[in-house]
Amino acid sequence: MEKIYGAEKRCDGIKQIGRRRWKVFFGFGEDDMGTYVYCHVFDYKPSFDEVKEMILGQINANVQEQILSGFRYRDKIVWLSAENQRNIALAYAMAKGGDIQTLPTLKLGSDDDYEMYTFQDVNEFVLFAVHVQMHIEDCIAAGREEKGLVNWTNYEE
Repeated sequence: MEKIYGAEKRCDGIKQIGRRRWKVFFGFGEDDMGTYVYCHVFDYKPSFDEVKEMILGQINANVQEQILSGFRYRDKIVWLSAENQRNIALAYAMAKGGDIQTLPTLKLGSDDDYEMYTFQDVNEFVLFAVHVQMHIEDCIAAGREEKGLVNWTNYEE
């Protein structure tokens, strides 16, 4: 789905825009380019299940993207790939158990502008790991909320 900028409100629904073209809209958001809704054009009339799968897929992709690149520490992005999440969780478990020998070093920022940061003490790292988990939970909750906001009756026949 693509973002169509300039939207003023949420407009879930499907609209026939030609003899053999339908446009599906959903959501409402804002980023650095302005307000938008999601849109996808079909050259056939999609089924309700197809539309629902596409919308849920977009919401899930948005959640994953927000988890991956939406967390900041020391004013820099922390990339929370699945591997980084596992490493942070493992180091957190070790820190809580008193078994951590070396504090983790993280790459903060983008590939072009980054710094390697080593945590100064266990408490700082534990607090960081807790905030990472809170970020992930908040992203998942926002995805659930978005799914609840979709007016599915606007897509039914």
